[in-house]
Amino acid sequence: MHRRMTVCLIAGLWLLAGIAWNANLFSFSLPCLWPDAASVSPIEGASNLSLTPNLKVEEHWPLGIAPPNACSHNKTQWEVGTGTQGSTAFDMQLTGITYDSGDSASLDLIAVPSGRLGAGQLYYWRYQFKDGNSADDSGWYDVSSFRTSSSPSSPSPSSCLWPYITGQSPASGTTGVSLTPTLSINAPASGGSACTHESSQWQIAKDSSFSNLVYDSGFVGAPSLNSITIPQGMLVSSTTYWWRMREQTTGAISSSWAANQSFTTQLLIVAIPLCFWPSITNNSPADGAGDLSLTPTLSVTTTGLVRVPACSHAKSQWQIASDASFNSMVYDSGESVSDLTSITLPSGQLAAGTLYYWRARFIADNDQISDWSATTSFSTALTIVPPGPCHWPVVHYATPAPDATNVSLTPMLQISVTAPTLLPACEYDSIVWLVAVRNPSGPGITNVLNETVAGVALSKIIPAGLLHASTRYAWAVSLRKSSDNTSHQYDPVAFTTGAAEGGTTQPPTGSQSLTSFDTNHDCILEDTEFFAVIDLWIANQVENALFFQAVDAWIGQTRLCPAASSVVPSSAVRVEMSAGQGIAFSSHLQSVAAMSLDIIDPAGRIIVSESAQANHLRWNLTSRDGLRVANGVYYYRVRIFAWTGQLVSTGALRPLMILR
Repeated sequence: MHRRMTVCLIAGLWLLAGIAWNANLFSFSLPCLWPDAASVSPIEGASNLSLTPNLKVEEHWPLGIAPPNACSHNKTQWEVGTGTQGSTAFDMQLTGITYDSGDSASLDLIAVPSGRLGAGQLYYWRYQFKDGNSADDSGWYDVSSFRTSSSPSSPSPSSCLWPYITGQSPASGTTGVSLTPTLSINAPASGGSACTHESSQWQIAKDSSFSNLVYDSGFVGAPSLNSITIPQGMLVSSTTYWWRMREQTTGAISSSWAANQSFTTQLLIVAIPLCFWPSITNNSPADGAGDLSLTPTLSVTTTGLVRVPACSHAKSQWQIASDASFNSMVYDSGESVSDLTSITLPSGQLAAGTLYYWRARFIADNDQISDWSATTSFSTALTIVPPGPCHWPVVHYATPAPDATNVSLTPMLQISVTAPTLLPACEYDSIVWLVAVRNPSGPGITNVLNETVAGVALSKIIPAGLLHASTRYAWAVSLRKSSDNTSHQYDPVAFTTGAAEGGTTQPPTGSQSLTSFDTNHDCILEDTEFFAVIDLWIANQVENALFFQAVDAWIGQTRLCPAASSVVPSSAVRVEMSAGQGIAFSSHLQSVAAMSLDIIDPAGRIIVSESAQANHLRWNLTSRDGLRVANGVYYYRVRIFAWTGQLVSTGALRPLMILR
């Protein structure tokens, strides 16, 4: 659209709305307004034109009517040149002027005089309207180009023959024709004496003598040999036109004009838009950008002046396709209220190493829709995904740390997650938090907390009332993907809560069984529990026999609870020391899939944690930091796992003497 049209439309709407200005308060005059204009003939890029072509333009107002302050079109200046300079249509200048009409009375149609143009040359032409006042000139409209015929003189007779042109469409008398019709003929017959059809010329006029041309294609080649679509703005509604065409060979030998055909355009009721949109331009990624991620962010900007009244931008629609015609749609956002000027593509929509095309448009709150932005393209990066199944990430138990003591009764469980390196990671969308305690009267555990939390938050606070003082708990997490119901549970770790406010709970005076001193109900006499036995023994509140039973139970870390069938006896683990090779731990049980080993120093710290996918493993008498351990008493705990993943040993602590 011409650059003056924005001012024209705004001023026109003001005047049509009947805005009244108080002459006592304001004193000004609006400049006159010029219409839009389009080059009708020759069309942009037309070729094989005569050396005296007709230049024709057509004026029109966007709303179909001229405003009261429309400029008076009295004269037109026409220019033809051999070159152009300037970066945009607004500052485009012609160079090598071969024809300048000056202020001509030929308003919309003029014939270039002979002697001004050369054969086989490319020319540019433009025009501007005038009303007699130089301050109100329209300014130059957009530049168009054409090329003259390389053989301007009449060709010599040729021995080739042109067939009779038939099958014209639209046929003569057709009504209700589109304003952008497609004119077509049947292809000429071929034969040994037939002329070679290299180009065609198409003309439309308002009269049967073709003296009032509205469209002239000049001689154009493929794909316009047998049909051509008339561009928008050439024809008007409810009007009768005549059209014709002729053919030409490479040597500029032309056929006769085909029989004139007439048609009448459809009655078109132009709906005045309720509001006006600015132009929408794809901003990022830049056209042709490459190596983008599979979840790129698309953004648009608006350009040009906003006409009044401007549309209220309420929603946007984004589309991505694998072809520029958007027949193979890849993604369509629908009408989005949140992604107005940018959108980040969700995962799973795009493929690696692929070319895509995208566009966007706006929707107003009155549901009026803008034009699509001009299509641009981008390509995604080529990524190589290792074959095979996904791998679950590594989970690190941060707080409470493994075997932490004096933990709050409402602690925060916190983990960190490390993705596998150079391997496809399993996706997860929720975390299962588990906290359990051993049953006080026998084997097995009781879940204190088993909660699935959606999302990937890496911490969970245990509510008050679930944990008890001075009690040992185990906790673990599972990462879970809801879509396919897959999950992975990680090995548990333990912590011990602190004493309740007011001091440590002591066993009742006069207790005559060791289980009464097992205040955390783990069936093992812990250090603090054994020290309580000593205090009561010194105070003569515990008999000697019970005291020495406690000493044996504490040293041997034997279970205080009755054994059950699911408990594997200590004989299930064999311990053998080999000189210079460390200590070997093995099991003779059937179907053993794996074993794990913890070595604990006298201070209660785990100095070694090892595992093996077998029924045996070996400790080389070094700690985690690679240093050889000192002589003394240590404790070991071996867990045995079946092929089903089930824990089949209790993993009780047992003493181990190191002497070299």
